[in-house]
Amino acid sequence: MTIEGVKYKLWLGQDSTGYYCQFERQDCNNFQGSELQNELHSILPHSNNNLQFAIWKYENDYFDVLIVLEKVLEIIHPKIDKGK
Repeated sequence: MTIEGVKYKLWLGQDSTGYYCQFERQDCNNFQGSELQNELHSILPHSNNNLQFAIWKYENDYFDVLIVLEKVLEIIHPKIDKGK
């Protein structure tokens, strides 16, 4: 998806830690501290210095991560550039 001319990816997945929802800049440029990241911080609180282009949250249950996804979509859906 594109928001304000920047391409982003939204991931749902599973690894050894659990189920996760991750939102990231597709170009891998720094996303930390941006206005959008600040809006999503309470929903996707995890980040680190090695992945400054991504934020995420882990859940133990698949249905809990779907709730996280729903909350993220409520914030980003109105911001998605139309027609891109």
